[in-house]
Amino acid sequence: MKTLSVLFVSLISILSFDTYAQIGLRAKLEKKIYVSYEPIFATVTVSNNSGNTLNFKKDGGIYVSINREHGRSVSAFSGPTQFNVNVAGNLSLGPGTTRTLRFQVNRYFDVAKPELFTMNIKLIHDRLSSGYMAKPQDFMVREGQAVKSKRVGVPAVSGKIRYRTCSLVDFQDGQFSYYYLKIADDTLVYAMKRLSKHASGDKPRFEVDARSNIHILLHTQSMVFTYFVFNVHGELKQVAEYQAVGDNVPQMAIDPDIGRVMVTGGVLLLPEERKDELPNYKAPKFPN
Repeated sequence: MKTLSVLFVSLISILSFDTYAQIGLRAKLEKKIYVSYEPIFATVTVSNNSGNTLNFKKDGGIYVSINREHGRSVSAFSGPTQFNVNVAGNLSLGPGTTRTLRFQVNRYFDVAKPELFTMNIKLIHDRLSSGYMAKPQDFMVREGQAVKSKRVGVPAVSGKIRYRTCSLVDFQDGQFSYYYLKIADDTLVYAMKRLSKHASGDKPRFEVDARSNIHILLHTQSMVFTYFVFNVHGELKQVAEYQAVGDNVPQMAIDPDIGRVMVTGGVLLLPEERKDELPNYKAPKFPN
């Protein structure tokens, strides 16, 4: 009888939480392992079951904080004594509505060094009797290995020429190996863009043309090579796929007289001939 009573009380508690909770709050990261300086995106989904409109512009907030492996807080970029950031903005939630917010974690916190971190989300509002915590989300940051690097001048109309180092970075997330493009100088990282998976033993091509554009040719599938062109700011200018046919394998060549880089060999695959859609490469810039 005592066991049944305990089970009954537990069941009532669970039902009460699921049915009568005023706020539903869920946090999610896009993945669990990141290379240093890669944009880290998170989403927070908020459901308002309070029966009232909740305006977060003045009366509350959705606060993000980051802890290191041993519980130490990571300072926010907004100040050395600031350890949380409000990402609610002008959010207004009507009764019975659900909204999902997406934000870049490393726009607010310095999580570039290799380490284990935990992201915490807390919702507070003056009209609610208590705050709400989402389930903490752990993520790991690791360093990649630069396999090719070139020093590239930044185009400018006048002034002293500035240079950036453009590197092809190999990164293993524990399951797959990926290539990234990293663009940095002595003080800032301007871009860390994931390009594609790759197999061990491949031979990536990496060149810079006379206009400081970065050209990359990667062996991305069994007979398919993907060609990328980025400018020195990390913006994707071109992407195309080439297929190897017998001994006619795509290569990258540079004309030393005019500094032009081009793909030779292979067969250009038109969009309708591709078996798979290319990923969305329109990634936001990494903040300064």
